[in-house]
Amino acid sequence: MRKNFVMYLVFSLLIAMSLAYGVNAEVVSGNCGEDGDNVKWELDTENGVLTISGQGDMWDYEYQYDYSGGYTTAPWYSCYPGISTVVIQNGITSIGNFAFYGCTGLTSIVIPGSVTSIGMSVFNRCTDLTNVTIPDGVTSIGNHVFASCTGLTNITIPDGVTSIGNSAFFGCTGLTSVTIPAGVAKMSVLAFDSTQLTDIYYGGTETEWKNMMNMVGGGNDPLFQATLHCVPELPNQLVLTIGQRTAHAFGHTKINDVAPVVVNGRTMLPVRFLAENLGATVAWNEEKQLVTITGKNQKQEDVTILITIGAANAQINGQSVALEAPAFVDQNRTFMPVRLIAEALGASVDWNEAEQKVIITKM
Repeated sequence: MRKNFVMYLVFSLLIAMSLAYGVNAEVVSGNCGEDGDNVKWELDTENGVLTISGQGDMWDYEYQYDYSGGYTTAPWYSCYPGISTVVIQNGITSIGNFAFYGCTGLTSIVIPGSVTSIGMSVFNRCTDLTNVTIPDGVTSIGNHVFASCTGLTNITIPDGVTSIGNSAFFGCTGLTSVTIPAGVAKMSVLAFDSTQLTDIYYGGTETEWKNMMNMVGGGNDPLFQATLHCVPELPNQLVLTIGQRTAHAFGHTKINDVAPVVVNGRTMLPVRFLAENLGATVAWNEEKQLVTITGKNQKQEDVTILITIGAANAQINGQSVALEAPAFVDQNRTFMPVRLIAEALGASVDWNEAEQKVIITKM
């Protein structure tokens, strides 16, 4: 163990010298995977770019030396001030604890969609970091992840996140705006303490926000003092936004597993989500590539809609009806034009071009 520690000190000194004095090696590298060499790192000491590549989880680090004989900090720890950009390549699924703790020169970070977990204190004290995009696959913001990132002015938390950890944004003194999805069910102590929040953009209704705030951890005064922007209470409307999985369904916020899209100028919605929220049932025949929707129209009469993938026409109670665009399958979900289903099930459809929203109103 002591031998490992000495080797670590020598290795760190060599990296530091290459940054400070331009020693021969301009690129240094090594392994940083939980399973050993499944994940690798490479630091270009000339331009300060650290690249993480491979498949799977990064190793979890700590922010101090283990003087008992080993080392627990990231192997690039001694070079933190000289690292300006971190590129995490697709295939990495977890960013390890303390990976970039105290990386004060870091201004840019690329996090791929493959990342589902961001460890504790990963960006803690990255004071020059001004912008970060959290991937949609992340489900929780861990403890101290962005603490003391004083350069951050706004942050958008993706729809899939359900919890925000202790002191996650503590001490982000430049943070004035945050977007929080309706799916967040847990907000831990000090999550937004010592921030300058002026605006909160919440994906749910005011009632849902109040319910969540009743369970929020202590030390989150900025959440109560900022101006809240939330969706209106619309008990008779289903509102979906292009490119977003969050929908507002008749006074409640729901998270769909896929987002609506526009294809060739036509708004295409996931069939099951739309039909079931309008009170219908949906059946799928894999062999025939056929969707069967059974529900009621405005007069409470039975309605059966048959849609075949790729076909130009659908059938409503046995009558052929031309589609604005054929149905297709993407991400194992069937998409088709919104208007035919909604109107057949007794609802009207409106389009808000400025906000890219589909508004479906029960009649």
